[in-house]
Amino acid sequence: MRAKLGRFDAQGGFTLEGVERMEFDREGRGPLVLSAERGSGSGPEGRRVVRLEGGVEMRDEEAGLLVRLPSMEIDQPRSVARSL
Repeated sequence: MRAKLGRFDAQGGFTLEGVERMEFDREGRGPLVLSAERGSGSGPEGRRVVRLEGGVEMRDEEAGLLVRLPSMEIDQPRSVARSL
């Protein structure tokens, strides 16, 4: 992940401002690439639950897909990404 400002706590929680690029690996496909004004989440790499807000852009670069949403939640343990 790449952001302008990030804060992390000892329990694995984090908050981000100016999320420039956040990648989520997918089995058998290229990563899902997201950007947003801000985000928060918790959990170790590959098991995170992340919430992004403010001008969320979701890109599937292989498919040439770009989706813009007001907010989004990514639940890696369940392999779910949903618009809020």
